Order: sequence, then C-alpha cells, then structure tokens
Amino acid sequence: MINPNISSAIIPRLVSFLWSNFATHYSAFHKLDLIDELSLLESKQGLTEVEKIRLVALKKQYEEESWDSYESDINLREAKLRSKNEFDRVKFLIDQDDRRGFIWKYKTGTLNSLHTYILDNFLSEETKKVIFNFQSVTDISPVFTRSIINEIIQDCLYPTPHSLRHMWAEAVYRRFDGDAGWMIRSNFKHINPSMWLAYIRDKDNRRRHDSIKRQVISSLLNNYIKKVGIGYAGPLDKLLRRLFNITHVTKPENVASLVEQFALNEIENIKSTDWGFCLLMKRNKANAKCAEQGVPQRHKASPALCLGCHNNLTQNGNIEGILLGISNDLNVLKEPSMPKSFFNESFKTVSNALKHLTKLNADREILVEIQGCLESSSRGS
Repeated sequence: MINPNISSAIIPRLVSFLWSNFATHYSAFHKLDLIDELSLLESKQGLTEVEKIRLVALKKQYEEESWDSYESDINLREAKLRSKNEFDRVKFLIDQDDRRGFIWKYKTGTLNSLHTYILDNFLSEETKKVIFNFQSVTDISPVFTRSIINEIIQDCLYPTPHSLRHMWAEAVYRRFDGDAGWMIRSNFKHINPSMWLAYIRDKDNRRRHDSIKRQVISSLLNNYIKKVGIGYAGPLDKLLRRLFNITHVTKPENVASLVEQFALNEIENIKSTDWGFCLLMKRNKANAKCAEQGVPQRHKASPALCLGCHNNLTQNGNIEGILLGISNDLNVLKEPSMPKSFFNESFKTVSNALKHLTKLNADREILVEIQGCLESSSRGS
C-alpha cells in the first residue's frame, strides 16, 4: 500500500492519472475536434437533415465561444497532435502495473496486442534481437528494462514530478512577474519560514530559475516566428518584425538556433504582467520608461509606463489585462474637472492602449468606445 504522506510514491501515481485525463479530455483539444467537424460539414455536399441541424449548432457555438482563437493557435494544434500520437507510449511508461514483465512476455509471444505493437514499432532491430536471444526471465536486468523503456519513449513529452516543478517555475515567469517568493507564499500558505527561506536561498533553485527564464524568452520568440507576428502588438513587436524580416536562414532547423542566439545576446530579462511582457533589451535599457537615472525599475510596472515602452510585447491573452489596467484612466478622461497633469497622463496611457488593442483585434465595440472617449475628452480639454 502506498503511504500518502510520502510524496516520492504518491506524486508519480497522481501525475499518471492526470496525464491520461488531460490527453483525452482537455477542453481545448475537444474544441479543435469540433472545429474539424464543422469544417468537414461545411465542405460536404448533400447534407442529411441531421447534419444540417448539426452544422447550424456548430456555427452558432463557434461564434458564441470565439473558436477562432483556438483555430488559429498553431501550438495548441501541435500539442493535441503530439498528445494523440504519443499517448499509447506515454501510457505504457506511466502505467507501471500494466507493463509488469513485458519483456519476457514479448519474447514468449504472450504480451497483449497494444504493447506488442508498441515494441514492434518503437524498438530497433538490434534491441529486439537481444530480447529474443534471452534464455530465461532472470537474464533481464532492471537496467536493461529501463533502457528498453527509454528507447520506447524517446522524443515523447511525458509527465514527471520534475516536469511539474519546471512548469510551475515557467508559470512564475509567464504570469506572476518572476516573483517566486510571492508564488510560494500564495500557493502554499501553510509553509513555514524555514522552508520558504531554504527554497529562496538554494543556489540550485536559482540556477534552475535562470535556465527556465531563458527558455521562456526563447519560447516566446519562437511562437512569435511561428505565428508570423500575428496576434502580437507593442513597440517590441515592431522591432522583432523588422529584425526577422531582414534575417535569412538557409534551413528551417536553423531558426531555433537563431532565436536562442538572439535571446541570449539581446535580451537581459523577462517580466510578465497582465498587460504584456517586458523583454528587457540589453541595448538602450537605460531608456526604458521605468528607468530612473538610467536603471530600469521594473517593480514599478504599470500600463502607463509599459504600454509605450520599447521593451513591451503584448499578445491576445493580454487584452483583458489592458482593459482592466486603463479602466481608471478612462474615468479620469470622463471627469471634466480633472487637473491637466493627470488628464494628460491618462490620455497618453489610453492612446497607447488603443494602439495595442487595435493591433490585437479587440472587440470592435470596445475599440469604438475607447476611441469615442479619447475624442470627446480631447474636445473638452
């Protein structure tokens, strides 16, 4: 029986259960299936009455739930494809009980059909020859078993407790300002001071966070290239667009190397906010909007400072954060007795926000409302 108080035993079990649920029931993957069904029905000739009703229902659902954002997400489509193609192999890895004694069963022809298919297709001929030469089950060592499993799952994405820690650290830099201390205090409120200090002071953890930070930066830039800049806005968007337009690579596989080199040479750090990413460029960082005496003060991040800064990059997921961030500035513009200095700052912030929102194809009604607020306040001033 597994002791629930021993994390090294219980976490792998929980991870394996959650992975299967994610790969087969993730709602975004299901939406892609529905989008594919909709496309098939739209292209089909001579629909039955049932199919016509289904087509109408899917079209309505597409509009109401804004499926266009899912349809255009290249990374989501790739993740769905990989999870489907690799599912049987990953399940083979994480379902330890189901594969007990699998090598000898394969040798003797008594292995179930699914596992036989996996070994037939994902083991080299040399490895299979070694297996069929075994004379006894005692010839199969734990080390050899592990090497077989590693060969089967080679190049697969699969869950481990370590990968969950890695994902958690990525979330810190993608959505929580890189403040690991705040995340620990917020998510683990029962943690005692000594545990918290141990994590923060641990050099290995700091090195891991530095490595993950570089990975997040490279990931953002790779996604930018994949999407050809569509769905991005901000001053840094203009810089990246110019840079990648004049950069030529001889092979597609060289793109990742180019991005990694650019990230390492040109970008010093990353910070995430609700209204976008700050990718602090090494050159000209003294002119960041938050800089004081030439030193960036990124802890003072705000829409007023960030939206017009050359380090800022926003994407579709930041639309709600931008709207929330400028809500008070819109109220300032609507107040006729507001002092001129406050009015001017809010006008500048809302104007910058409108540029971002327009580029990000925010809801037309929202854009009209913000534009109207700027025009009326400008006339009133």
